[in-house]
Amino acid sequence: MGMAWSVILAAVLLMSGAAYAHPPSNMQVSYDKYSKTLRVKIDHPVTDTRSHFISEVKMSLNGAEVLDHKFKMQENEASHFLQYAIPDAENGDTVRVEAFCNSFGKRFGEIKIER
Repeated sequence: MGMAWSVILAAVLLMSGAAYAHPPSNMQVSYDKYSKTLRVKIDHPVTDTRSHFISEVKMSLNGAEVLDHKFKMQENEASHFLQYAIPDAENGDTVRVEAFCNSFGKRFGEIKIER
């Protein structure tokens, strides 16, 4: 009976840890054609910005990776906001942004450049 309880306890502990680890809940991507700036707001509510955070953001332009930005903590307990200059983006280009949680999961957003 002791072995069965150990297995059950281990399963409960693993499931409770997974409940706190979650991917970003939303991502808003916009492009300002006048300043040629991409703005990204990543919603990722956490209680401790140093232990559970957005750890990496990757950006690609027309399928080619152009940025891999790593972080050691999240900006605040609700979200992470980023701005990137993309001076070479042209009308019709597609920008894809992927945000990775250091504990679990990822979310992506895309935008087509319109000038």
